[in-house]
Amino acid sequence: MSEKRAPLIGFLVVFVVLALLWLWYPFGTPGPEEIPMTTIFPLTDNAFESQRLYAIVYWITLAIFIGVEGLLVYALFRFRRRGDETGLPEQTHGHTTLEVSWTLATVVLVIGMYIPSCQAIRYHQGPPPSPNPLVVEVTGRQWFWEYYYPEYDLTTANELVVPTGRTVLFHVTSTDVIHAFWFPRMGGKRDAVPGRNQPMWFTPTDTGVFEGQCTEYCGSSHALMKTQLVVSTPADFDAWVKQQKLPPPPESMASFGVFAASGCIACHMTMVNDKTVLHMNGPNLMKVATRKTIAAGVLQNTPENMKLWIHDPQHVKPDAKMNVPAMQCTGPGQPDPCCRDVQIGNCLPDATVDQLVSYLEMMK
Repeated sequence: MSEKRAPLIGFLVVFVVLALLWLWYPFGTPGPEEIPMTTIFPLTDNAFESQRLYAIVYWITLAIFIGVEGLLVYALFRFRRRGDETGLPEQTHGHTTLEVSWTLATVVLVIGMYIPSCQAIRYHQGPPPSPNPLVVEVTGRQWFWEYYYPEYDLTTANELVVPTGRTVLFHVTSTDVIHAFWFPRMGGKRDAVPGRNQPMWFTPTDTGVFEGQCTEYCGSSHALMKTQLVVSTPADFDAWVKQQKLPPPPESMASFGVFAASGCIACHMTMVNDKTVLHMNGPNLMKVATRKTIAAGVLQNTPENMKLWIHDPQHVKPDAKMNVPAMQCTGPGQPDPCCRDVQIGNCLPDATVDQLVSYLEMMK
């Protein structure tokens, strides 16, 4: 192989590899089981509209890539140095037809992406297609998500449950800093801005559990501000609503005093008999035992993890705003040594933590 041909062959190899990778990507990408936060396997009308736009842009840019690289390869072959040719080839300056052609081609390509982009924006920003959507008020807090269903006067946290076949209209806001609400397979994201109502909507089609995430940096535990979407059949959704409205079992009253005395009631909503105790700086715990995860999706909901979370929340989620007030740590004698720094861990004895775990396990 001559030294003159080696760079050309190397370029061709790189070109072929890049072209194969480009063609492989949409067809050979792992499925949603391997990458649950993917956007290329849409499951709602909202997400399909985004996918339609992605596809248009993808094929246009693929055509640009093939055209530009093809012309480059052609030029390399057509105008390569041959034999014992020496000196510079004939030099030219300007080519009006060619310059006008590539300018017009660029304008056509931009318009070809601009029009469907405007259509997609109008679709996403427009009203939901259903005249009777399920309304969910979404509130981002450091670092968890609160969901309120006005139709059922029902509040839950971190685990969003919706039925198939019914459009869900979200009103997204925040109480502290800017967050961003996002379920990748359901559609686009919305910023949660304090004092503003940001609407978005989608209509789920498939049942299952889908991962979500805050996508706007909101502090030290931003990456741990996860959420889950549970899409169920309409019958299962109705059963879930009824179950969420049931009062806790009578035996939970025996441990409610510990829950109140430990300071938990200062922030968390719970229920005593059939009466709601309203304190909502922290997640609603009325039916916490029915959820799949705790700590905003960081831990599986097991008694062992619940004990870990209550005992030392800052170890699980840095700067978690879950501290037992200092006054709750002092007793008749000397205060518990852990109360010297109430910002690290909760100074609760193991027996109290065990009682709290037992109480929360009954919240179902």
